[in-house]
Amino acid sequence: MNVAQIGSSLSYFAKSRVRRVQSICEDTLSLSFLSDHMGEQDPVAAVFAKYDFGAISPREIDQMASDLAAVHFEDNEFLRLLKKRGEASLCAAQERFAGEGYIVSGFDPNGKLDLLQVSQDQMALSNAFGGATQAQERFIAKLEQIISRKASLAQQSGEALQGARLLVLSQAQRV
Repeated sequence: MNVAQIGSSLSYFAKSRVRRVQSICEDTLSLSFLSDHMGEQDPVAAVFAKYDFGAISPREIDQMASDLAAVHFEDNEFLRLLKKRGEASLCAAQERFAGEGYIVSGFDPNGKLDLLQVSQDQMALSNAFGGATQAQERFIAKLEQIISRKASLAQQSGEALQGARLLVLSQAQRV
């Protein structure tokens, strides 16, 4: 084996090693990894990590409520108010209104909605008609807390991924 062949082999080895390390870093620092590993420590946080509150369907809301119940989520008030925004509750409300003679239009159980915005709108409506809003205020505060935590974790993940990429590139340059 001559020097050119050795150099070519080393270059190939270095490039494949860099690609492998980059792949591992990206897999490790992805949101699914965070979700999986948060689940080892906090199964409730892992459930919240699976859903996008800014684009979630009523069907997904029911699934999230079911997932939370399965991991013994203790905030029953939050769970109750979450279920009110889910497919089962919306279907029951439609049937009740239709039974009373109102014309109701169907809704898309897979249509995406912003859970925080919908909840704020419902609270504003309750407020306008003099309804009690304390439970809704607590629900919204908890949603904001969850969304903030998810955003913080995503930012940390992005920063860690960028740091890992820089480390991989610097290691590759040394090889």
